[in-house]
Amino acid sequence: MTTTTTQLSSFLTNRIQRIEVSATMAVAAEAERLRGSGVDIVDFGVGEPHFATPEHIKEAAIAAINNNFSRYTAAGGTVELRDAIIKRHHADFGSGYKREECMASVGGKHVLFNAIQVLVSAAITGPPSARPASG
Repeated sequence: MTTTTTQLSSFLTNRIQRIEVSATMAVAAEAERLRGSGVDIVDFGVGEPHFATPEHIKEAAIAAINNNFSRYTAAGGTVELRDAIIKRHHADFGSGYKREECMASVGGKHVLFNAIQVLVSAAITGPPSARPASG
């Protein structure tokens, strides 16, 4: 191995060694362990529904595959999906959002991660009250 390859390998190894088990998955594993030992438990860790996927959703997914609707779409969701979200939100809550104000994502953690990456500088290490005053 060259020196550069060794340095890269060492860097990646050190970085990999700092990765911790997902707290969400650790909670799910503990809930499963407790359930397996007979404890009646309600698991809010992963955030998955407590019911099987409804038939009409399964059928829609199969129809999408059969119609070759299996490519990447816009990051914020297709126009049809965002319009459906707006329609449902209006029906449930009487809201009046526009398509430009709506997005879909793969999950809450993903949205929060992206928002934090955009809004928080890497130099910030705590709340404003915890940072030293400049000047």
